[in-house]
Amino acid sequence: MRKKVSALMGSLILTLSLTACAGGEEESSALVVYSGRTQEYIASIFEDFTEKTGIQLDIRYGDSAALAAQILEVRAPSGDWVALTGRARILAYAPDRVSELPMSVDDLVNPQWKGRLGIAPTNASFQTFVTAMIQMRGETATEKWLRGIVANSPKYFEKNSLIVEAIDAGEIDAGLVNHYYIYEVSQELGRKVNVENHFFTAGDVGNLVNVSGVGVIRMSERQAVANQLVEYLLSDIVQQQFVTDVHEYSVVDPTLKPEGLIPLSEVKAPNVSLASLADLQRTQRLLIKVGLL
Repeated sequence: MRKKVSALMGSLILTLSLTACAGGEEESSALVVYSGRTQEYIASIFEDFTEKTGIQLDIRYGDSAALAAQILEVRAPSGDWVALTGRARILAYAPDRVSELPMSVDDLVNPQWKGRLGIAPTNASFQTFVTAMIQMRGETATEKWLRGIVANSPKYFEKNSLIVEAIDAGEIDAGLVNHYYIYEVSQELGRKVNVENHFFTAGDVGNLVNVSGVGVIRMSERQAVANQLVEYLLSDIVQQQFVTDVHEYSVVDPTLKPEGLIPLSEVKAPNVSLASLADLQRTQRLLIKVGLL
């Protein structure tokens, strides 16, 4: 059964956001799609949609966080969106170099992790994780944790995949990423990487489950066409593609999961409302304050 979520349009910062033509774009015959998902993982799905429906798409790829900030400027006060896939935050680590796994993200500020951790502070998934921590603990406690991480001299990366590559290469021992990057890097390298996923203690903010979502800006004049694309992304065949090709969890069909992973229902995620994760600008201000942006 499809799981529809009513929340702020800002929750689309989690990865994928869509809109039909808006502003001065109504004369275009193509549906304008703003996608924070990397082109290589979504382009073929958009192409299949056009081939099957004849509907042309004008895809505008960009950074998830930046796109979300732009969309927030034109969103309705209350927007409806649908979750497509789930991605769990985990600690990726080298099993031959990490003998004692941390129980919580709080353990990562301990001296034993100095110079061993990789993070991607400009990445939307990391920023969403920090946003969740702010909602759970407050800004003061989150700032203290961030400063503890900074004091431990982590290595900074632009993308999560680069963190996994660095762990595999022995440059760092662990990193905070989404669960599927091990699969992506293994596919790119054509071999199994020396990296494994680790979940923290049940309820720890480090186990946050992000979602990719899709929504239609209310001011769009092409609601029907846009909704047709939404329905296509929710279809069984596309959901299976997300699981098989991108290694993400389906939140539409909980029985679909990437091979080798525990079911999404067994991921002991923290109790955080997705709607509360919309305030990305507050998070970015805090990251600037502590020197991570």
